[in-house]
Order: sequence, then C-alpha cells, then structure tokens
Amino acid sequence: MRQSVVLPGGSRLEYEARGHASGVPVLLLHDTSEPAESFDALLAHLPSAIRAVRVTLSGTDAPGWSDADRTINACTREVREFMAVFQIPAAVVVGYALAGSVARRLAIDERRLVAGLVLVDPPQRRDDSGDVTVPTLRLRGSTGALHREAPLRCAEEIVAFAYAPGQLSRADARPQEED
Repeated sequence: MRQSVVLPGGSRLEYEARGHASGVPVLLLHDTSEPAESFDALLAHLPSAIRAVRVTLSGTDAPGWSDADRTINACTREVREFMAVFQIPAAVVVGYALAGSVARRLAIDERRLVAGLVLVDPPQRRDDSGDVTVPTLRLRGSTGALHREAPLRCAEEIVAFAYAPGQLSRADARPQEED
C-alpha cells in the first residue's frame, strides 16, 4: 500500500514497503521517465526476508517533470532524510536509470548509508564526481527486464548481491518462483 511522508526539509515522498520489517533493507529508486509501478514485477519476485521500499522522489510522478526541474543533490538529500526518518542505518540502494545518479551520489556522500549499490541502466554521462567505495552491481540492458521481460532474473541478481556479506542464509533469500 502506498503511503506518504513529509520529510524534515519539507519534501513529501510517496513510498511502499514490502517484506519483513526486520529484513535486509533494499531501497528502490525508479527512473524519472517511468512510474513508481515500474518496480512492481520485480517486487513480486523478492522474498519476504528482503525489506523492499519503493521510494518516489518528490516531483518525479508529476506530469511534465524533467531532469532540469530537480538536481541530483536535492534528490539525494531526500533519500538521506527518508532513511533518517525511518531509522534505516544502511541499505542496498537500487537506482534505475537516472535514479542511478542519485543512488551513486548517496554512496559517495554518505558511504555509511549504502551497504551496496545496484545500478540498473545508469546514464552514460558522469554528472557527479567522487569515488564509489561500496560494493556495486551494474545491470545493463535491464530496463525492460525490470518490469516486462525477466523480473525474476533481476530479482535473483539483486537478492544474491544483497546477501553476499551473509546477513541471512540463502534459503531465506530465495526469490518467489514465476507463475
């Protein structure tokens, strides 16, 4: 169920959380040209041991929203505030397309908040500076795979990556089978 929260900086974000509250947190940041529901097929394949939180950054669902309307730094600040409000000490952060720049910026600026970084078809241009020092998984050519072609494959890769440090056993982290 979609909910909303007003952050300390005044932004209002919509979000949806699935999985056990004590599960490994995975934040899903969607592309600006896609609705938040672009993660629905992927979410259906994540195990309940993953605490998946789909976050809609302010303005990204508004008609006519463009990259120029927001800055990477402003979106990164929203993610940082969201994590603080919900007391998420660290998460695997999945950035889809342009949101990959937001996820990357968070990993550079707030290393302690990012346990791992998953970049799904990130932009080719480098619009930020700094070195990413967190484990990173890049899924290229996966745009359609997230919600049309192979969401189970993407879920399996994200789950394997999220559990690489061994927080939970693999048996607890198996994605749900496709119907």
